Amino acid sequence: MRPLKISRDHLITCAGNELMRVGAGRVTVDRVAADASCAKGLLHYHFSSKDGLLSEARSRPLDNGESTTGPKPWRPASRTQ
Repeated sequence: MRPLKISRDHLITCAGNELMRVGAGRVTVDRVAADASCAKGLLHYHFSSKDGLLSEARSRPLDNGESTTGPKPWRPASRTQ
């Protein structure tokens, strides 16, 4: 089986999802790597720092959730009463 090829774009999407989920002050490289299903070293290969990764994620427009590739963006659960 060939190893999964994870793109820089996928890593940025995962970082953006984590930013929306927990906020900038609580994003960790460990969580982004887990969401992307990759080793932390791959993040450091593509980005010089966590700040560089988050800067890239912040510069992207929000995904409307209709994308067919990559992870779906985090959405809060609907409240039912």
